[in-house]
Formats: sequence, C-alpha cells, structure tokens
Amino acid sequence: MSQLKEGQAVLAQWRVAIERQNHQSALAAFSHVHYVELLHDFDH
Repeated sequence: MSQLKEGQAVLAQWRVAIERQNHQSALAAFSHVHYVELLHDFDH
C-alpha cells in the first residue's frame, strides 16, 4: 500500500470516529504527531 493511500485510509477512519463523536477512538487511530506528519506529507 502506498504512503498516500495508507494516509487516506487513516484519515477516513479518523473522520468517521469524529463524526460518531468518539474522540477516544479518533485519538487511538493515530497520535497528533502522526496527524501532523500526514498533513506535512500531503503538503509536498
């Protein structure tokens, strides 16, 4: 799986968790640091 597709999958899981108001699951899906790294990767 490419890094981009993997990132998109993680973001999709995170968005679903947020939509369900399940913030603990969102945080468990990936750490804030990982989120920032993903944003940084998408920026380039």
